[in-house]
Amino acid sequence: MRHNNNPFLPGKPVPSEQLKGRDNLIRRIVNNIFKGQSTIIVGPFRSGKTSILNYLSDSNKRNQLYEEKSQNVIFSSIDVNEIFDGQCNKNEFWLRVLEPLEDKITNNPALDQAYKTCQEKNFSTDSLDKLLKQMEKNFQLVLMLDEFHVLLQHPTLGQGDFFASLRTLASLNGQALTLVMTSNILLSRLNEDSKEYTRNPTGSPYFNFMDEEALKTLSSSAVDELLGQDKKHFNDEDRQFIKNMTGGYPYFLQVAASELWELYEDEPKKDAGERRKQAQQKFYDKVEDTLENIWQSWPSKTQKAFASLFANTPEPHSEEIQNKLKELERYGFVGKTGVEKTGDWKICSHVWKDFVRKQLARKNTNEVKNSSESHFVSESEKADEVLNNLWKPTFLILMLIGTFVGNGIGVFLITNGISLSDPLFVYIIKFVFASVGAFFGYQIAKKLDRIGKSG
Repeated sequence: MRHNNNPFLPGKPVPSEQLKGRDNLIRRIVNNIFKGQSTIIVGPFRSGKTSILNYLSDSNKRNQLYEEKSQNVIFSSIDVNEIFDGQCNKNEFWLRVLEPLEDKITNNPALDQAYKTCQEKNFSTDSLDKLLKQMEKNFQLVLMLDEFHVLLQHPTLGQGDFFASLRTLASLNGQALTLVMTSNILLSRLNEDSKEYTRNPTGSPYFNFMDEEALKTLSSSAVDELLGQDKKHFNDEDRQFIKNMTGGYPYFLQVAASELWELYEDEPKKDAGERRKQAQQKFYDKVEDTLENIWQSWPSKTQKAFASLFANTPEPHSEEIQNKLKELERYGFVGKTGVEKTGDWKICSHVWKDFVRKQLARKNTNEVKNSSESHFVSESEKADEVLNNLWKPTFLILMLIGTFVGNGIGVFLITNGISLSDPLFVYIIKFVFASVGAFFGYQIAKKLDRIGKSG
């Protein structure tokens, strides 16, 4: 029987009061907003990026976070996945962005006129710049773009002019327009992926105006605080089990804690070790897709670096692998100390260890399968080659000559040297020699065919 008072919430953004371990990150982003500095929060799938955006824009947190500026800060939030179609062009985008300011625009004649000019000029960069300069006197618009990296592939917005305009407006009017974005990929890779849009390849990258905040796994104390929401079940062994299994990854923590909590409710008399074992299997089943999504989002070189930690013999890592491991360290997936390490690196959670082991086993299985299929194809191709050769006149003639010669040799041996009374053995001897003759005829024809092709 499932209950509604499970304190853990896997699969959706957590309420502001349940966001744990992000105080320093929130403080830095709020300071950026005060300064008019744009921020990009980078982290893998389900690492808590949307929860942070919700916290920053929570009306109940406004006075606490923004103090005297609380009435002037206006939030506009867009999930890029929701506008990922050709229907949302630049005009539609800016209409949605400015929608939370509608009341304030219509009540201010100067703003209202500037906004109408934007509409008339299809939200050109110049017209938007003038609107923002009017806004700066009274308001600061904080534009939150969740999953910003998706815009690089947008059918109409994913263009250099759009990104250049966004950069110009935020850079020149930071106190009127401040961006807070989230992305599944690091800022360096965003800049690399956007190079194709750059008219001047040696120029400054589009997104270097943003301050990058990598979303790391939760600290041990933050995990304790999150698990402390359970007031009736978990003991010290349960908490350590969850920590080891999840490595402090927010979504994994919520899933593992939720499953173990439910097992306590459903089967309170079950042995504690069996309960954890069952919770572990349920947890793996639920997070498998997320693990796969994160893995597939990594470049092959990052996958290789991560998998290198499973080498049988520890070896010094190349500079390239070291750099990739440092990127993974920013997210908290790997660390520099601990058990099961290669060199100075370790994987920080059991779930990732098990996942990578499966990936390597699957890769080895596929390699064996591909090798077998390749051998089968090779043998099949050989058989096709023989069948095709049998229709060629040269092969037919030489095999026929070989058959007669072989048969003649057989007859000669039977007549002059071999005494056989059973007619069946006579036919067998003649057949064997005729077959051998045909075989030699085929081989001679094959050799002549190769000589002809090479000539």
